[in-house]
Amino acid sequence: MAACSSSERDFAAPTFASGSGGDVGAPGASGQPPTEVGSGGAAGEATLGGEGASAGVASAAPCEDSPCLNGGSCEHSGTVFTCDCAEGFEGERCQQNVDDCSPNPCANAGMCRDGVASFTCECASGFEGDQCDVRLFEPLPLLENATGCRLEALSGNGGVAVGTCWDAEGEKAFWWKPSMGTKPLQSDGAVSEALAVSRDGTVVVGRVQDPGQPSVGQRWLNGQRSQSYSGFVYDDEQRPARATAVADDGLTLFGSSESSNGSPRGIRWDPSGPVLLGSAGGEIYALAASGDGKVVAGYSYDPSAAIRWTLASGWIRLPTSGAEEGRGRGISRDGNVVVGAVGPQAARWIGTNLPELLDILGSGESANEDGSVIVGNSGPAAMVWSQTEGPRLVADVLFELSPGAASEWTLTSADAVSADGKTIGGNGTLDGVERAWLARLP
Repeated sequence: MAACSSSERDFAAPTFASGSGGDVGAPGASGQPPTEVGSGGAAGEATLGGEGASAGVASAAPCEDSPCLNGGSCEHSGTVFTCDCAEGFEGERCQQNVDDCSPNPCANAGMCRDGVASFTCECASGFEGDQCDVRLFEPLPLLENATGCRLEALSGNGGVAVGTCWDAEGEKAFWWKPSMGTKPLQSDGAVSEALAVSRDGTVVVGRVQDPGQPSVGQRWLNGQRSQSYSGFVYDDEQRPARATAVADDGLTLFGSSESSNGSPRGIRWDPSGPVLLGSAGGEIYALAASGDGKVVAGYSYDPSAAIRWTLASGWIRLPTSGAEEGRGRGISRDGNVVVGAVGPQAARWIGTNLPELLDILGSGESANEDGSVIVGNSGPAAMVWSQTEGPRLVADVLFELSPGAASEWTLTSADAVSADGKTIGGNGTLDGVERAWLARLP
């Protein structure tokens, strides 16, 4: 906003230069020079047309010839006018395009292109996003003194990753956020694993084993040990347990505990206590749960099958089209899609229908919100499958986006995916060390 007095200014239409950093727009609404006031003066010269008058504009109406450019609106008080500039312009008469690239809003060496009340970033290799602030491929740092790490799960927005690192003292659960990097979850010297995380990223679940004690299911809240969940007790002996899934509420956990013969059984822990999920024959591994905690997916051994649990049905074996065995590994948040494998092929089950084979050898490990994006592995390589693109190797997708993004890595598995299907978490090797990584796809 700028004020201009007729005693100081000549209201004749100015001439503006074009080009970078120059004035933008036309001087008047009609495109014609202002009407001359008084006599004896040429257009653009000041004359004595009365006290406070200036060339080309009647002193009593300085806004008459639209001195404000580029859509600016003029207001006046007596012989003084001010321009209220449209977004993206500045200057006494709104003649200057605001430089939206100063300071440069583009991160990571991105190049800024100025527009009108806007800018466009041209990102350097390996980055994307409106301001080049998103890394296409991000290796997660190891915990201090760790000799390797493995990622297990992602929060709903992909902004929290959890898993397990290991060092000379054993396994240590970790969580990662962009603002803090990789940090250990409080374990008080115990062996620990992080296996799942709530949708909002505040609750992590897994297992903890204190010295001389059986392992227990563990809940961490904001990185701190919150509550432990014991397994079954047989003959006055507590059996090992671990938590492998958590509902959106962060209070309902699922996992497994050994039975009297040492075989694992599916279990649910909620505020009322532990509940046996029933039997599907043989060993039962409850691995994943829907957001509301009403559907659980996993697999059984002897017989081997992908299995699905609801309160109404208990465990049921998901069908296959032949004699091949199924394995359930993950579930969509809405509980409608179970992902895993049938024989050697990655597959998904919608409801309790026959599986859809995903045209790739390997296994599905995790699904997005509605099961339209699935990640897993194809042999020794990380893969992503979507309804629109079909199966692709993650390394190939990254190479197409940015050839050097993960060129030094071997991406062995994709194990987690965000709710929108755009952030993938997985594992691989770099210089012979097992490491976790994130890939963010457009």
